Amino acid sequence: ARYIKAIMTMMNHATGTVQRSDPPKKCRFSSLFWWSIVLIISLSRLAIDQAAVNHVVLNADSEMSEMSADVSTNLRNYFQRAWKGGHFPVAQELPPFQVMTTYIQQHSQAQLEGEWLECKKEIKEKNVSGLCSPLARRSFVVGVYSCPHESGNRLHRFTNSLMWAIATNRTFLWRYYSPAVSTEYNESIIGYNQSDCDSILELSKWIPSFERWNRTLGLPPIQRAEIYNKIIDPWTTPYDQVEAPTVIRTGRQLLPDTTGMLSQPGKQLQTKHLAQPTNLDRVQNLKSHGVYFLYGMLFEALFTVQELFLPDPQQISDPTTHDSYFLHSRHPGAHLDGSYTWPEELCLHKFLDNRTITKPCTVYLMSDRQLTIDRLSTVIGNLSCNVQSVTNRRAGKSFSKEHGPFAGAGYWQDWALAVHARTGCIAFHMFPRRYLRTSTSLIREVVEFRRVLEGNSSISIPSFQQCTNPWKGV
Repeated sequence: ARYIKAIMTMMNHATGTVQRSDPPKKCRFSSLFWWSIVLIISLSRLAIDQAAVNHVVLNADSEMSEMSADVSTNLRNYFQRAWKGGHFPVAQELPPFQVMTTYIQQHSQAQLEGEWLECKKEIKEKNVSGLCSPLARRSFVVGVYSCPHESGNRLHRFTNSLMWAIATNRTFLWRYYSPAVSTEYNESIIGYNQSDCDSILELSKWIPSFERWNRTLGLPPIQRAEIYNKIIDPWTTPYDQVEAPTVIRTGRQLLPDTTGMLSQPGKQLQTKHLAQPTNLDRVQNLKSHGVYFLYGMLFEALFTVQELFLPDPQQISDPTTHDSYFLHSRHPGAHLDGSYTWPEELCLHKFLDNRTITKPCTVYLMSDRQLTIDRLSTVIGNLSCNVQSVTNRRAGKSFSKEHGPFAGAGYWQDWALAVHARTGCIAFHMFPRRYLRTSTSLIREVVEFRRVLEGNSSISIPSFQQCTNPWKGV
């Protein structure tokens, strides 16, 4: 519009001049010829500018569409729904959720990309070498993950890496546990490719990649920072000491709260793991709703289970009208055929025998032995409770008979069904444990996270029942 207005002004001016001065026809023709050239060029420029505007608008629309699609495809992920989708307003009031979302804003892939573009611009304009702030001030935690083999152990290792990154305000970088990484870390090689894992779990797009940023920034070598209660490397304790390396990895921390950091008093925590007051405060906020809630939030901030693993909606009971439990019968030995179900049966009787509430009940049943599923389904039915289990399990590679015929993909089908429990769980452990076995904890954690988000901030949610050893009353 501004070009057309200017052209019309100039042509009117030219025409007025011609009328006043009444020049020869040749002069008038020459003047009109050149003004025509100007008009053609200007209109071409206008078309180019309009195309550029359209390109920007289309790009903006595309980005908005991608954001909308990202939200819509992640409706099955409670963290994404609360963070981007406007669901579960109670989440915004929870200290762990506030810490998590603030961390993502400061350490996401998008944030690093923006800093890198600014850095390149500064390097070019000032003709300087090296990184510029704030990239130069960043330090990193590298987390490795793989699935579905030993999902409980390996994904808790990944989650622990993220927890340390948040606690120490380091940028979290992901890395897949490939044969090359296994060799680099001097650890056992697994038989799954990243594509196998991606077909089950979708990694969240906000997480930066180690391979990408190692190439871009030329990061120093990764230092192993192993911390166990009994074996402590002095040079990596605490994690946030001044001389701590720029890039660290956390080693084989396979259990929830491996170090006891989340359950120890502040004094012990400070002397053993963290020193800076801001980091200690951050940990207090992270653990304010319990260990299971924290790990459930971290898991859903990291992953979304692919839609094809989700159960039939008709299998899911309404938690407002049903009591719902999950039962995970895990056999820690290849010699166990699944016929011994006495502990689980006792737990079922403990929960269901004396029910005075008129609500119907549902048990989401999962096991690594078909015989166990068959036997317990009969018991649950005799206790007048509805039983739901996966019927058409996906085949998966099994590297250990200990994990049974449903290892890998079958576990994640079970997981996607079991996380709908809201009342309690049954998971037999022969020996006392602070937390459930890691494969069961992956369920319990997400259940707790979702229970809290579904609740009302002004009303406390009921305690979650748990039976792990009926003879010891736990």
